[in-house]
Amino acid sequence: MQTLFIRFVERTFVIALLLCSMGAATALAYPNLREEDFNSVSGDLHLPIAITQAAIYGCGAVLILMRWRRVAGASLRVWPLLLLIGLAPLSAAWSVDPMLTLRKSVLLIAESAIAIYLGERYTVNEFARILAKVLCLTIAASILLYFVAPNYVMDLNQEGAWRGLSVQKNAFGMHMATAVLLLLLVRFRRYEWLRYFFLCTAFVMMLLSRSMTSVATGLLIIILLPLWKMVRLPAKQRLFAYLTGGAVVVGAGYLFAQNSAAALGLMGRDWTLTGRTVIWEQILVAIGHRPLLGYGFESFWTGLKGESLDVIVASGWIVPTAHNGFLELLLGFGLLGAWVFLIALVVAFRNGIEFIRLETGSVAYWPVAFFCFFLVHNLAESDLMANGSPLGLTIFITICTALALEVRSKPECLTEPLRSDPYELSATLVGS
Repeated sequence: MQTLFIRFVERTFVIALLLCSMGAATALAYPNLREEDFNSVSGDLHLPIAITQAAIYGCGAVLILMRWRRVAGASLRVWPLLLLIGLAPLSAAWSVDPMLTLRKSVLLIAESAIAIYLGERYTVNEFARILAKVLCLTIAASILLYFVAPNYVMDLNQEGAWRGLSVQKNAFGMHMATAVLLLLLVRFRRYEWLRYFFLCTAFVMMLLSRSMTSVATGLLIIILLPLWKMVRLPAKQRLFAYLTGGAVVVGAGYLFAQNSAAALGLMGRDWTLTGRTVIWEQILVAIGHRPLLGYGFESFWTGLKGESLDVIVASGWIVPTAHNGFLELLLGFGLLGAWVFLIALVVAFRNGIEFIRLETGSVAYWPVAFFCFFLVHNLAESDLMANGSPLGLTIFITICTALALEVRSKPECLTEPLRSDPYELSATLVGS
């Protein structure tokens, strides 16, 4: 009975964590919050959100302590991510706003520690199923709220755009694109027809978000999914397949470059990408002033003061993020952080490709597909270090940890004892 209760608490915690990472608590507590609200860049504390986060992170801390040895061991297997996360509090030493950096660093460390716990606690397949169910839950809740209280799911910044249980439409578009990608690959153990229903609904909601970054990125990754099957080919056939696939990608890129104006026009965008290029130009100037270490984690965007003022004046509105995760990384950690992230990325892709070779079924493509989606999406959004939506970073760290534990030099290392449930072990010891 005790074991069942702990499992229930744990599963409830995971659902609450993922919903909070999507911004559901903020969306429900502040339905009238606009993206250009000055508080979004000033770092002011919202008490209801702070209490919710404290409760979730407190529960997460208890669960981590219950299996701290395993979590610590899993952390060592994703050491490049640990280095990147560790740069956040260290950057307070050179931050332009040390207190803001330290406060944001605490949240980043808490989110990352819990994500590592999830990656240690669940396999890639298990976490994919949990995430799929939570995304389906948000889809159902968004539809219900649309008919009951539409102001909770409609974005105030753009008429007719949906933001669902997220703080704004771009985050919602990212969540729905993730849902489409995941529901294409995961399989439900029961009621398989529900998967197709939610897959179609998620696709429609992705379009309703009017987030062209999410729509374009999601469609691109889906189109490229068959290319990852080449990893499973025999070595002799793999080189030819890689060359053929590379030629197709290069050809598609050339066609897009030749017809980019028409393609952007179809998406309702121009060469400035809704003013992003103006922001990026000013940010590159700011990065040039502190290229090695940056301005400190999440300390650049301080509103109408400091160098963020130059970006705001040039763009004509209060810019909350760089709208580019890689530029955001350089702003926070400089070239040092970029190198550490590159190492983490190489390790993640190496494990993801090995996972495709070792695992059967379509869900084996999920880790690498999400990595690609996460990276391409951050070309126009700032989710790389949780500046926009923490969900992307949570999924990224969780998958990296799960892959590091599952992928070994030999297939026989993929065994269940590695994932043995400490709650069942405790119950067995007590019973004996």
